[in-house]
Amino acid sequence: MASALSAAITAHLAGRLDEAEAGYRAVLAREHRNAQAAHALGVILLQVGRFDEAEAMLARAVEAAPQWAEARNNHGVALRDLGRAAEAAVAFRAAIAARPGLFDAHNNLAEALLETGAWGAAMESARAAQGLDPRHVGPLLTMAIVHFRWMEYPAAIERLTEVLAREPANERAAGLLQVAQSRLVEPWHFAMVNEVARNDAYDAALRRAVEPGALVLEIGTGAGLVAMMAARAGAGRVVTCEAVPTLAATAREIVARNGYADRVTVHAKHSTALTVGAELPARAGVLVSELFDSNVLGEEVLDSLEDAHARLLAPGAAVLPRAASARFELAGGGTLARLTRVDRASGFDLTPFNVFTPERIIFDGAHVDYERLSEPATALRFDLCAARHPPFEHLVDVTVTRAGECLGVVQWLHIDFDGVSEYENRPRLGPASPSSWLHAFFSFASPLRVEVGQTVRIFAGHSRKALHFRLAP
Repeated sequence: MASALSAAITAHLAGRLDEAEAGYRAVLAREHRNAQAAHALGVILLQVGRFDEAEAMLARAVEAAPQWAEARNNHGVALRDLGRAAEAAVAFRAAIAARPGLFDAHNNLAEALLETGAWGAAMESARAAQGLDPRHVGPLLTMAIVHFRWMEYPAAIERLTEVLAREPANERAAGLLQVAQSRLVEPWHFAMVNEVARNDAYDAALRRAVEPGALVLEIGTGAGLVAMMAARAGAGRVVTCEAVPTLAATAREIVARNGYADRVTVHAKHSTALTVGAELPARAGVLVSELFDSNVLGEEVLDSLEDAHARLLAPGAAVLPRAASARFELAGGGTLARLTRVDRASGFDLTPFNVFTPERIIFDGAHVDYERLSEPATALRFDLCAARHPPFEHLVDVTVTRAGECLGVVQWLHIDFDGVSEYENRPRLGPASPSSWLHAFFSFASPLRVEVGQTVRIFAGHSRKALHFRLAP
């Protein structure tokens, strides 16, 4: 019997799988509980994709030799290949219990746990596997996938870059890296850096504000465009910060490609982590930032600017932009109604559903028409040269210029750079004035019928993190 098993093993090692299979089956016909033959035959069946047969044979090997870690591990592989990830995890844990230092069992357990959605446990198992074999890319890929699931994209990118440094042809890692990188930057960034009116306003304001040799601080590097504008305007040094490390590295590459690496320094950290005497050689004479979103306050702009005023700017420093305002107008019309309210649908009365009317939606005013029921008004103006911005609310009176059913207010952004350059993205239909910023519609709890000349009173305010509008009683 030993010679028959030996012959089957020899054929197996030589790649003669049909001969090896026949040999193992012959051994098992005479000795049903031969764990070595059952295991080896199960491995062959795995190799050729006969997973059901492989699982049954490997279960037979495990039954004959319960403490054989490799047999339990390969049984788990068969279960995993059959789509039975939870059972596979049990098998891999049994293999680890039998042999705690078995790398394959830890690595396979991490992958099985991924499939079951147990991401924290998968991360723990992957780290254990990496500790056993730091050179293997499997644990790194599992950790990258967990980071991706947790939306920790910089960490995922770091792990995936390590995988590809070791295995440049790893298609799974390359594909996931591309997706992770795309998640770091919102799509509107591309429209923003291509927006001529915005870029021209920043460039002109910087040329007026930056004196030769000035120290400029920029908050929010992005692609590095505004930092390079400041250097081109004559700054002796520009210190800029970007909280996303991968984006900061790309900005450094762009700065170097354009010949400004000697004057523009990109730090991969939040502005609140910068200190004078370390990242900044002194308090800056010019602060430039572009932290606004469609809702003005969505990127913690007030927190960042208040910290910069307190710690990082010289007295009398120029601040660009110097102010940002939320502008608005009364709005109505069928398009906005369809986006935020419901009356009848397919012959049914659905009006009770309007208790769930969204408080705010974001839309593109270049493509969504609506009824403008008033002239534009300023709801809130933020003086970005001020040291503090406490939460605030006040009444704004708006005169109706067109009769109709008012559903709420449409809000947009106005930026005052320096009293000369300004930018506004008031919604207008068509491609004449495309904007990288979108527009916000704040709905009233119930529609309000308005007539020309009527005064509508609006409470407009902010919580430091977001704007709010509501109809006054």
